[in-house]
Amino acid sequence: MGARCTRGKSKSQLKRWMEEPKLGVSVFDSILLPQLWGTEELYAVFSDEGIVQKWFYFEAALALEQGFMGIIPQAAADDIAEHCKVEMMKLEDVAAGIRAVKNRMVPTLREVQKLCQPANGEWLHYDPTTQDVLDTGTMLQLKDTYTFLLRDLKESWETDRT
Repeated sequence: MGARCTRGKSKSQLKRWMEEPKLGVSVFDSILLPQLWGTEELYAVFSDEGIVQKWFYFEAALALEQGFMGIIPQAAADDIAEHCKVEMMKLEDVAAGIRAVKNRMVPTLREVQKLCQPANGEWLHYDPTTQDVLDTGTMLQLKDTYTFLLRDLKESWETDRT
């Protein structure tokens, strides 16, 4: 088997992944050390689902604010926000689109547009750049990482003090 990352895997998938023979190309692909490089929470944050959901948080917040300000119709904003949920789509379809067009955002946004009313989906991603979405998504991931890290450091500190 080739090297595979643990991102985007459920607990049962991670267990199977851990048991499969593979060629490790980095510490993150190691069958011996993955518990040293992350936690289930962090794997979830950096999973495919976690990454896409962060992009969707950006798109939903943008649409709602644009609707509030009258930049886009409020009905479109509400429809977009309602459908910016990773669990509402098949990531396999998104991945196929990314492979076809060599762009992360276009196929991802198209999947959301399919879920929206046609007139409303047209307002999705109105004005930001793709880089705005990717950068904000990354910062949201880092914010979650910081939260977990700070919590774990506090727990470790308290444990060491007792």
